Amino acid sequence: SRTGPLLELVSHVHGVQSSTSSSASGAPRSECVMHMAPSVVGWVIGKGGQRIRDLMEESGAKVWIDQDSMGPRDMRIVYVSGSKKSVDIAVRMVKELVAKAP
Repeated sequence: SRTGPLLELVSHVHGVQSSTSSSASGAPRSECVMHMAPSVVGWVIGKGGQRIRDLMEESGAKVWIDQDSMGPRDMRIVYVSGSKKSVDIAVRMVKELVAKAP
């Protein structure tokens, strides 16, 4: 039984000055946080993490899914970071994957 949205955009911040990676280019980074239903997380990650790896490679963004700091039926937190363009691509790809989830 699917209750509520499978994917929700929580926040999308552009121009984050990342304190951890002070890259020489100083390109403003984007960061996006989404909530994902536990029922589709496995599908998005793929077998052995293959699907999420492909997604990161194709988009150029870093995607990290937190599955440990909540209960088994709670929404998972998805963090996407990178350049604005790569984050936009990754978010679109995640949305498309969730839409196709079995």
